[in-house]
Amino acid sequence: MKDVFESTESELDELEKQNELLKDQLLEASLKHDVELCVLINHECVDKILNAELEKVKKKSFEIQEDLQARIKFLEKYVQRCKKQSVDFQLKLQHEKQKQKWDSTSKNKITIPLDYSWISKMEKLEDENVSLDFTVQSLIKE
Repeated sequence: MKDVFESTESELDELEKQNELLKDQLLEASLKHDVELCVLINHECVDKILNAELEKVKKKSFEIQEDLQARIKFLEKYVQRCKKQSVDFQLKLQHEKQKQKWDSTSKNKITIPLDYSWISKMEKLEDENVSLDFTVQSLIKE
């Protein structure tokens, strides 16, 4: 009976050792699974953060593009206005030159034919200004 008891006790000790080994393996597998899960969750969080940051950058880029387009339109209008002023100035300068010629010939009492071509140029430029104004207005509406 003693032999049966010792044999059973020996088997029980062996089973306890195997049980401890299996518990350790189960704990190791569980920890490994938890670590893998944490890594996956971390990647998901990083992905969400990066996607949110990417959306912010896209939105900011779109805002910058809109701002630059508005600035370009403003500068184009400014350039057109400067061109108009330049043409107006050139016409006024030409008119003053014609007037000075007239004044100098009147003083010398010499009559020379005057050049009235500037009038037709002025009319053409006024027509062009109206056309440019129309173009500017249509661009503003866009």
